[in-house]
Amino acid sequence: MRNNKENKVAVKEYEAKRLVKDPMFRRKRWLKFKYGITIEDYDNMLLEQGSLCAICNLPMEEKDICIDHCHKTNKVRGLLHRTCNAAIGLLKEDINILANAITYIIKSN
Repeated sequence: MRNNKENKVAVKEYEAKRLVKDPMFRRKRWLKFKYGITIEDYDNMLLEQGSLCAICNLPMEEKDICIDHCHKTNKVRGLLHRTCNAAIGLLKEDINILANAITYIIKSN
């Protein structure tokens, strides 16, 4: 059995070879590990949403897209702008807090 240091070197070498064959290797692996989806699932979500944020309905650029998921169930909900994703996260994904925020904005205008 190889020690940890040797194993890390072997893993890096393996990944480098895989990246030459498949430039999306890390992305595919990350999507599967973190969200349980494939790159095809991601592409289909983006297509179904028309490349628009599921909250604000504005166009998204690849660098600004977040995969929104429920932190309790890990279920992927959709694709959002980074700022829209942060907004619901800061409001603790709590429907009551979100409703209170809407009421607050309506009363303030």
